[in-house]
Amino acid sequence: MLYKIIFRPLSILLGSERAGKLALSSLSLLDRGPVGRSILRLRYGLPSLKKSGRKLSTELFGLHFPNPVGIAAGMDRSGKYCGCLSDLGFGFVEVGSITADPEKGFDRPRISRMNKSRAIIHRCGAPNPGVMKVIENLQESRRRGSIVALNLTASPGSTKDSQIIDDYRRSFSMSYDFADIFVINISAPNSNGVLTVQDSASLAEIVDPLLDLRACYGVYKPILIKVASDIPLAQIDPIIDWCRISGVDGIIAGNSPKARPALQPTTRKSQRISGRSLSGQPVFESSLALVKHIREYTDGRFPIIGCGGIMSPAQARAMLLAGASLIQLYTGLVYEGPSLLRRILNHLVK
Repeated sequence: MLYKIIFRPLSILLGSERAGKLALSSLSLLDRGPVGRSILRLRYGLPSLKKSGRKLSTELFGLHFPNPVGIAAGMDRSGKYCGCLSDLGFGFVEVGSITADPEKGFDRPRISRMNKSRAIIHRCGAPNPGVMKVIENLQESRRRGSIVALNLTASPGSTKDSQIIDDYRRSFSMSYDFADIFVINISAPNSNGVLTVQDSASLAEIVDPLLDLRACYGVYKPILIKVASDIPLAQIDPIIDWCRISGVDGIIAGNSPKARPALQPTTRKSQRISGRSLSGQPVFESSLALVKHIREYTDGRFPIIGCGGIMSPAQARAMLLAGASLIQLYTGLVYEGPSLLRRILNHLVK
């Protein structure tokens, strides 16, 4: 209720992006002291999480997840807030997308809410402080025992294959010791040229060097591939085949699609960033269908993280029943606030 009374109206006054940063900064400020941390835990249901912990804990990729609900990339692009998000009770936090060098992103406005459709359209361009600053932030903010995934993508300015490959390689090698999971984002619809790697041949050029680098480290860490929710099924099957043969550990299905249905009402702001990617309620069915397809195609033998349009406890459960081992929230948090996690976990326990 507090979130809906204060922060949702602020998003109208300040804009979605600034209001989101204010909400995260407020959570981080509360989370710095024992009193504020206790308030967050009591307000957003960690006592109920303790009761459900044994029922909802999950072992995957050799890691112990306290529950299957995580934060998708895009919420924390700098690594500053993974600590407070973990304290809210999320089973894992995906930070990013991260590029090797700092990126300012595209000009504003680059995010617009479509309230009647319960959706967000965005054209961000991977704004982030660069991998070295993210590492520094993670060292300060991360909680002991929390699970952090780093979402890696190429710079929007990298259009040549050699540049794209080098972006991923540098980010991966520099951050290997500071995350538990690595997500190779080959579907970022805001990045020039990156969409062209959504086939198995181009994918191998990017991921094979990372798999070779991983073999040089003393600790094995899972590498996942993130694909768009509207990728054609005929295109996803060869990618899955290659992933399973090459040693990729799992797949996130899926990222924001580039194609999107007509949303109403159309505002001047949405027209300025139209034609870009979509998240929220309208993408749920396509994400769910993709998860079901991957599960059936692999006989349930390839780990899936379901992401895209999960806005309610019922949709979270449907995604898990479709074949996802873990799920992620993003737009649902924007519209419902942190209490959505508590509602989902209580629903899953029942």
